[in-house]
Amino acid sequence: MKLLKNKINKLAEMSEAFNWKNCSKKHESLDLILGEPLPTWDTWVNDIENILKQTVKANSEPFIYFKAANNSKVTGNNEDKFEFAKDNYIKTLNALISLIDEGDIFNELLVSGPPKKTNKPKGSTEKTNATNSLVPSNNKVLIVYGDDNALKIELALFLTQIEIQPIFLHREVDAEQSLIEKLEANSDVSYAFILFTPDEVSYTIDQSSVIDAERKKVIRAKPNVIFEFGYLVAKLGRKNVCVLHKGDVDIPADLSGFIYKKVDDNIDDIGLFLINEIKAAGFKPEL
Repeated sequence: MKLLKNKINKLAEMSEAFNWKNCSKKHESLDLILGEPLPTWDTWVNDIENILKQTVKANSEPFIYFKAANNSKVTGNNEDKFEFAKDNYIKTLNALISLIDEGDIFNELLVSGPPKKTNKPKGSTEKTNATNSLVPSNNKVLIVYGDDNALKIELALFLTQIEIQPIFLHREVDAEQSLIEKLEANSDVSYAFILFTPDEVSYTIDQSSVIDAERKKVIRAKPNVIFEFGYLVAKLGRKNVCVLHKGDVDIPADLSGFIYKKVDDNIDDIGLFLINEIKAAGFKPEL
């Protein structure tokens, strides 16, 4: 384990050498950064992936961070996407170290780590499934949102009216507290609403040379919201996460079996649906 930790720490240290400028190449005739990653960056990413495959399961927290980073394309003239990718690769390594040091609560490691932290009485042999046996111990639900504050507030007011307490998982991670730490601070929450709202417009690299009026564009939710959706599905189970989508926002086509509901005008229009979903999750709303 010590050798493994040394490799992970070494990869984390290497991240300091990478930035947008030195991981990109300039066009020979134009003073533009095209954003082609250097071989050292590609090697670094491959090394992280290889360690993950050897040490953790595909649905583990470190792998979720890694997939979020991989989905943020660093090719093309976009510094924000590069920083998002690098940040999530670093979070991948930090999450892996945390699993090894603090205990494998959700049985995510493929290698032997320290004993799992548990409150189970001594001698108990009862087995539990963290994502399928969640029973609400209170009336709290998480709300993950993007730029549509009006929809966030509308949902929060509706939940409050039926005696369900909304907990906001803010899109921006505080300097003092990471996303994972925020989730741990609300570890007694067993259900989440994810708001997919039309916050960003994107297009594939082959559309970059097409004039704007003819460019094929996709309206998407914020990348962090999509990532947090995946993380919460892994932690709470897909039946305990509900996506509310608005307008023409893109919904991933390869995801089946998840709970989606479109919001056309306002939250009250889907009130009965929300109440039924909350009841199905074990909550007892006051009607």
